[in-house]
Amino acid sequence: MKLFIFLMLIFCPVCSALAGAPAAQDFACGYLLDTEGDGALYSLGVPDEVYRYVQSADLRDVRVLNASGEAVPHVLREPVENETDQRTQEDVPFFPLIEDAQGPQGADLAVNVRRKADGMIISVVADNAAASGSQGIRSYLLDLSGLKTETGKLDFIWNSGDLPFTTVRLQDSDDLIHWHTFMDTATLADLEFKGYRVAQKGIVLAVKPLRYLKMTGDKGQRLPDLQKVTALSKKVTTRQQRRWLPSGNGLVGNNAGHTVIDFNSEFHLPASGVRLRFPEANSMIRASVQSRSDAKSPWISRCSAVFYSLKMGGAGLDNDTCLFGRTDDRLWRLEIIEDGAGLEKIDRAPSLELGWNAAELLFVARGPAPFTLVFGNGRLAGDPGPPVTGMILQAVSGKQSEQLVRSAALGKKIELGGKGALVVPLPPLPWKQWLLWTVLLIGTGLLFLMVRHLQREMRTKGNGDLGDDK
Repeated sequence: MKLFIFLMLIFCPVCSALAGAPAAQDFACGYLLDTEGDGALYSLGVPDEVYRYVQSADLRDVRVLNASGEAVPHVLREPVENETDQRTQEDVPFFPLIEDAQGPQGADLAVNVRRKADGMIISVVADNAAASGSQGIRSYLLDLSGLKTETGKLDFIWNSGDLPFTTVRLQDSDDLIHWHTFMDTATLADLEFKGYRVAQKGIVLAVKPLRYLKMTGDKGQRLPDLQKVTALSKKVTTRQQRRWLPSGNGLVGNNAGHTVIDFNSEFHLPASGVRLRFPEANSMIRASVQSRSDAKSPWISRCSAVFYSLKMGGAGLDNDTCLFGRTDDRLWRLEIIEDGAGLEKIDRAPSLELGWNAAELLFVARGPAPFTLVFGNGRLAGDPGPPVTGMILQAVSGKQSEQLVRSAALGKKIELGGKGALVVPLPPLPWKQWLLWTVLLIGTGLLFLMVRHLQREMRTKGNGDLGDDK
């Protein structure tokens, strides 16, 4: 019994040490957090550096500590895309401006404009429209004065078939007399080749234009017949903006006769999109984007698209981002289905960029400030993680409650345990089994000793009885 108690006294402190909460030095590094005011809940976008150090894709080796070193409740909210597609559409009145082909290109046109009292244009007639039988449309006048919402994009529909690769410039005005440069160069295109289509029929407006826009073909180019112009309202911005991270130089190889380029992001990024960057202009490929978590897992197809980069007269046309469901895979592959970029030369391989939205961290300001965000712990990467704190999300589920959440700012970065904290420890020793077997063996040994002791007593007692009979 004394031996059993002695073993328990040895093992119990070890159990307590293994079960204890990790301290700041158990993490690779951290950031001091600036929390102004006396808020109860604070919000922080997870910094890029966290994704470089965490050993678990679900960020379970992240903690927020108060000044006393106590871990406070926190929760990670899924990233929100940077824009929504709910836009209002309005038709834009437009008027072609006919220019004499024999006149000087790019010369200002004299026009007669009839407007309503509110400024909306009724009609536009060019004074020199009948100056020559050889005429062409080199400009369009767009009337934005009647739009009810702020315009974020203009979409154009043309009467003719495919719109050639065309560059235009935009000017805006409030009175149709004084014109200002609004956009030096914009690209419009609708090209088709061997069943593939490259289209850009709209112009994104970064800032709000004045009441009237004049769209003119660059360097005197004639414009096709315009059928319709639609104004799309600005997209709604949400909490997070998509970030982009280059995946470095890829390794070019071959798989089943197809050229493949393998990339390693090295980070647990919650990627939801990719885009390519070509080393040479006028490149185009049709490719499949695949990913996997490690070298032993099968490749999973994320998206297929035609990627291109076209340049003409200083203007560029690149395809949109290829989007897919969020994944934290580290290994990525670009499988070339059709090569229009000369990838047989290794120095022409495109680079891959991963698009991702950082998670939002919400934490309870419990205990004394300052608070510290710590991350990177190899031991915690295999643990179940902190207790579920869904109560925090319930507390901020309503719009009014959301306003109570204050923003925390990143302060000074601090080095803690360094790279040594990132080492994933060996599987823990089965001390519980060892203790159980030890107790069983000791118990068995004690039972054996008791049996032997009883046997000896019985023998001694029996021998004594025989001696008395003699």
